[in-house]
Amino acid sequence: MSQQFVFDLAKSDLAYHYKQCINGIEEIRRKAWELLRDEEEEQQLLTLREKLLILKLIKECEEGKFTMFKNGPSIMNVKSLEERINKIETGQIN
Repeated sequence: MSQQFVFDLAKSDLAYHYKQCINGIEEIRRKAWELLRDEEEEQQLLTLREKLLILKLIKECEEGKFTMFKNGPSIMNVKSLEERINKIETGQIN
């Protein structure tokens, strides 16, 4: 029963949380670019290692967003299939 509750909760809030994750990744990416761009204006000299770590973070954000966009249709299809199965099980579809 608790598994079903968690499953139903995840299914109903999936689109909202999916969008929140994408927004979070985008915010991290944006802040990382700001760090690189603002370094000269504020005369903060980042080391090469720090710059590379920031660029790595940006790359990981882009990869994370791409993965979420790539998997998004699959997740939505699974949700649609689950709804159809539930209708079949409850006898709503012949």
